[in-house]
Amino acid sequence: MRRMAFLIVLIIFWSSLYQASGETIEDIITNNELVNVQEINDIYKVKIIQIVRDSQGTLVSATSNVYSGIIPTETLEKSLDRIYENKNVLLFPWLGIEEFQTVNYSKKDIIRDEKGDYEKWQFIVEHGEMERTFYADIGIFDKFETSNRIYVIKLLDAQFPGSMVDVGDKTTWIFEIQKKIILN
Repeated sequence: MRRMAFLIVLIIFWSSLYQASGETIEDIITNNELVNVQEINDIYKVKIIQIVRDSQGTLVSATSNVYSGIIPTETLEKSLDRIYENKNVLLFPWLGIEEFQTVNYSKKDIIRDEKGDYEKWQFIVEHGEMERTFYADIGIFDKFETSNRIYVIKLLDAQFPGSMVDVGDKTTWIFEIQKKIILN
C-alpha cells in the first residue's frame, strides 16, 4: 500500500518535471521560450521555472509553476519596470529574508502572438542556499517606505510542486510576465 501511494505521488510530481540536464539557463530559455505561460484574466500571462542544482552543479530538479496569481495594477507594472532597471527584486519577506535579491538577467520587450501584442518582462534570479529549506511557492514583492511606516506588497504569487534544497545548492528562478497591450 505504501509503495502504491509513493508511486502515485511520484507520477503526479513527475508530470510537472521536465528534463534540463546539462543545459545552461540560457539554453533553457532559448529551447523552451517559456511558451506554456499561465493566462490570468486574458490580460496577464505568467510562467516561472525553478531549477535546483546541488553544490557540484548537478541538476536536482526543474519545475514550473502550477498556479499563479497577480495583482493587476499600475503598481505591478511600475515594480516590474523597477526590477528591470535596478536589477533587484524582493522575493521572500515571509521567510525573514528582507533584503532584495540580485537579478542576474533582465529583459523587457514587446512580443506578438495570435491573441495580440504583449509587453514582456523576463528576469533570472540565482540564490545560493545557506540552510536546508523547502520551496513550494515564490512571490514578487515591493517595499514602500513613508516617513513613519514600511509597507510590503505581494504583487505576484506562484506555487510549485515542493522542492527540498540543502546548504550549498543553487536555486535559479526564471520569471516571465506578459501583459496584453490593450489599445483604446
